[in-house]
Amino acid sequence: MPSWLIKSALQRAMSWLPNPRKRPPASSPRTLLASRRVALLSIIVIWSLARIYPAIKIEPRMGFEIWQAYKLLDYGFWARHGATLGMGSDTGILPNPDAFNYTHHPFAIMWLYALIYALSGPWAVVVLLLALRLATCVLVFLVLDRHFNRFSAWCATVLFCLAPCSMHLANEIANATSLAAILWPLGALLVLGALPDSSSSPGARPRFLGSAVFLAGQMDWFAWTLIPPLLILGQRWLGCWRKTLAAAFRNPICIRILVGAGLTILALCLQVLFYERDYHTLVHHITAKAGANKAAVSRPLLFLLVPVRSLLWVGAPLLIGAVVGLCCCRRQWFPLVGASLAYVGVWALTACALAEYFVAESSIYNYLLFPAAVLTAVALEQRGRFLPWILLALCLPGILEIHLYASIPQLSETSKVVARFIADNSAKSDAIATNLEPGSPPYKASDVMAVRATRVAADRNIQFAFQTAEGLAHLPVMLKRTNPPALFFLDTSRPVAPDLLEKLHREGKVINRTTLSLPARKLNMPEKIRAFVFYRLMRKHKPHSTPGQQQTAGEENFEIYSLP
Repeated sequence: MPSWLIKSALQRAMSWLPNPRKRPPASSPRTLLASRRVALLSIIVIWSLARIYPAIKIEPRMGFEIWQAYKLLDYGFWARHGATLGMGSDTGILPNPDAFNYTHHPFAIMWLYALIYALSGPWAVVVLLLALRLATCVLVFLVLDRHFNRFSAWCATVLFCLAPCSMHLANEIANATSLAAILWPLGALLVLGALPDSSSSPGARPRFLGSAVFLAGQMDWFAWTLIPPLLILGQRWLGCWRKTLAAAFRNPICIRILVGAGLTILALCLQVLFYERDYHTLVHHITAKAGANKAAVSRPLLFLLVPVRSLLWVGAPLLIGAVVGLCCCRRQWFPLVGASLAYVGVWALTACALAEYFVAESSIYNYLLFPAAVLTAVALEQRGRFLPWILLALCLPGILEIHLYASIPQLSETSKVVARFIADNSAKSDAIATNLEPGSPPYKASDVMAVRATRVAADRNIQFAFQTAEGLAHLPVMLKRTNPPALFFLDTSRPVAPDLLEKLHREGKVINRTTLSLPARKLNMPEKIRAFVFYRLMRKHKPHSTPGQQQTAGEENFEIYSLP
């Protein structure tokens, strides 16, 4: 037999044996994703399908940032010098809005929202924000595809897209913190594009890197936590921290990152100095977010709640994938993995410093998604036989969680009815006080957005839960000692102290008495789950209730008093 025939037969036989470096058979999904265009298109389709229902349930005016854009236009952009208002003082028309400036978050992103709102309305802002969120997922895939095989990069990106906090659009659609997380993949892509491929090649000029850092800082201050990992990504370790640090200050990549971060800090400091009128309240707010003030939740419990909320918002698939990837990263170590691990440390230290903030907010968990996706891609490449399908299957509870959350209206029917009643019996410039309390009738226990929803729907400055004369005495302090026309909406069916009734009868003037018909208060399953998470898991204060209050529709008797 000719030698060439034997050689040909051996080559054909060897081609049938499994080879990890070769592409799988045509029937494998890995082969279907061989084209980057197909992989990107499939990611866009999955991203869109997972968000159709949450997107159609969006109430634009319930987004804090979109509402701020509306109020900027309502007061007049130039009259307010572009300043935004803090939550609780951003409804109605205040006689002294400058006293309530929300100075510790960048204004620039609000200005962009206001411009788009003025040109095309609130839904145009929503469309832009959805496009930015989709762009973040595309950038994640482009970064991962440079370091991992196509299937591992695709699967990790899909897990990123299906993370609960990534799909959470209800009142987070315009959240600047979640949007600023785009700096993670964008910054990594710009840094990696500027790095030399070898010791001999100089690398590309790091264009737009400093601008990207500065613009992300104009979205939200939390983007500053990304500076250390981006510096690690841009500067190679030289064996000694002194040499590495000295080289970093000569590295054009690190210089641009530091300049962008420095300009961002300078801009925010100037903003606070120019706009802030009440530094005591600002300091109190910061210490409250750090959990330093006396609160219902103890500090040890705050530290316990942060991992629980990480599981709820980052999701089990990415967390499991990150842990497995952490065990495998010794075999596959490169700067992107090191930067991801460094950011997990930065994020954990920030959580220790601002524990209350990490328990109250869900948007900051978006920053964990990219490093978790990188570590998960490491795990998928090393343990890629069954792990991808297990992690993809584990996405289903997170998808169900977000869809259940989205099924609960942000603007409940009760909030709409109460808001319409208040708006019909008051002026936009009135200060409204009431003994209505969120979580108590006529609101459902699960209606955790009742305060915000009623204020926004009525567009009135409403202060809730005044049930004693002592509490009402604090109203001038809450209004910064101004004297706008004040009304008290007394629900006579709700608890109220005798001293408050006596004060209203003595000093107030009844301008209206009426009976308000309200919808049923029976809780469905999603509302019961949200009430459990809000009051039991997050340990929020649960208002008092009376037996049977959540079962039937009813009528509430109101008296409206004009206060001197």
